[in-house]
Amino acid sequence: MSLALPLHADTANLASEASSANSPSDTADSAYRTVSASSGEALGFTLQHRFNGGEPVPTETIKISPAQFIENPLQAILKALKQNFSKHLEKQTKPMQIDTELEFLFSKECFGQLPTVSIKTNINKDGVGKSEVVFPAYRHEVSEKCGKGLIDWKGLDGQFSFTDQFENLTMALNFAGSVQQDEFAVSFGKETTLSGTFDADLMLTQMNWNFPSCQIRENDFQFNWQAVTINANLEKTPKGFEFYNNMDFKVGHVDWSEVGLKISLDGWAGKMVSELQNGVLNYTSPMKIDKLVISGTEPKEALVLSHVGELAFRRFDEEALLALQTMEEQLPEQEYKMLSIIMSDQFMAVAPKLVAKSPEIALNRLTVTTPKGNLQGNLNIRLDSKKVTELAKPALIKALQAKINFTIGKELQEQDVTGLQVNFIKAWLVDAGDGNYKFNAELKDSKLTVNGLPISLPIGSHH
Repeated sequence: MSLALPLHADTANLASEASSANSPSDTADSAYRTVSASSGEALGFTLQHRFNGGEPVPTETIKISPAQFIENPLQAILKALKQNFSKHLEKQTKPMQIDTELEFLFSKECFGQLPTVSIKTNINKDGVGKSEVVFPAYRHEVSEKCGKGLIDWKGLDGQFSFTDQFENLTMALNFAGSVQQDEFAVSFGKETTLSGTFDADLMLTQMNWNFPSCQIRENDFQFNWQAVTINANLEKTPKGFEFYNNMDFKVGHVDWSEVGLKISLDGWAGKMVSELQNGVLNYTSPMKIDKLVISGTEPKEALVLSHVGELAFRRFDEEALLALQTMEEQLPEQEYKMLSIIMSDQFMAVAPKLVAKSPEIALNRLTVTTPKGNLQGNLNIRLDSKKVTELAKPALIKALQAKINFTIGKELQEQDVTGLQVNFIKAWLVDAGDGNYKFNAELKDSKLTVNGLPISLPIGSHH
């Protein structure tokens, strides 16, 4: 997981990954996307309610556009359910009990007969209520036409609590596990849980995710993790910028293997804490790894290390971040969306506010400890607003100020691990005389010095 500056706090993706990763439709998801996107077919499900033990009301069919479902399936379904339940509540007297049966209308050719989801809702005289949801176990062999594979969904149960008019919604879900097999096989362990709180637009703003185990396999690639927990809070500034605050994660163990490379990791943990003062955002993100082992299939010694460090983002203007976030939302789906914005002319319209606060990125107290010696260092990069003579990219480059210092043990520097060479360019390393090499570099006022020596830069003079 990257703890880089979250210019776009994409709760939709985070929440969707947490919920749909355990969904029985995930294996055949590509088939559904292909069929529905090409035909314009909406996601469908039916609802049939029974109020206070009376006769069932007529079955209703609910439709959700593929675009809405793919963007955030949990939000799309909850919005449709809220709208439907609210319509019926206007005609009922509180307190009340509602028994609901939900059936998804996925293609039976691809998904077979999905089980009926039961929802039991109790609402008191003040409109405060709780819904208990049960999604039974389900097993289906997916046809070759739809991607070929096996879905073995172990079941789900959970609760949704709310105040009057289905406001202040919270949830707590328990997954019994899932196995999905085709060329890309995924399995999730039982006792996976997801809980959270929603805002008025049914976006997940607070999330607690507990993932006991997961296994992924594709040809020679294998990935396993154990004891993963994620806690995240989405906040919105007074001006509308959305960002994650007080976010933390822990990973108990990871195994990763592919041709020529094996990685084992224990005790990976990190957090992100942000602070907003006078329209300026600062982020701090400490991280640690208790043990990381990197090895290959060749008879070379494995690299064993532990790591601690802290990544910091300082003095980022709130309005500039909001503008970048808005630009990102308006772009069509693509890789490296933010990089595309930075390289475009649109970025220059945001540059005045972004540069004005002299934003800075720092890697503090980096320490990598190994039996062969250690790597220690720090890195600082900032845009000095006092050095900006005009808002053009060459001028912004000249306003860059950077400094890096690190030391590395000689034996570590020379170690060669298949898949990873801890081999910094020796020409830039200076013998520190204590069993370590050192490297110091500074970029200041368009002048670069490395280990105290001036280095010419391919930056022309600017007037």
